[in-house]
Amino acid sequence: MMNEWGVPPVELHSLLHQYAKRLAEKKKYIPALAVGGGFTFEDGIFKALALGAPFVKLVGMARAPIAAAMVGKTIGKAIDNQSVPVYIERFGHSKDEIFVTASSYGKNWG
Repeated sequence: MMNEWGVPPVELHSLLHQYAKRLAEKKKYIPALAVGGGFTFEDGIFKALALGAPFVKLVGMARAPIAAAMVGKTIGKAIDNQSVPVYIERFGHSKDEIFVTASSYGKNWG
């Protein structure tokens, strides 16, 4: 449900809600619905769940979390190779210094 379809994701999600509501009014079965597309920040998940309530049960995100994970992985490898990028050096030189809150969730640098 990307913008390339010509309809913005929020419009598609709104249509989905309208269709689900019609089915509910007719006492038809409605499976748990999932939406995806256009979500880049965590708050978008809550907005999507609120806008789709009570039908939407899951929000899919791919691009944003994968991009964040890949940046973290790239910086982690740079730290291992002792070649921390200049724009990162101001935060430290070790994983514990740079990824300051990550250690509170458990160390799994594997």
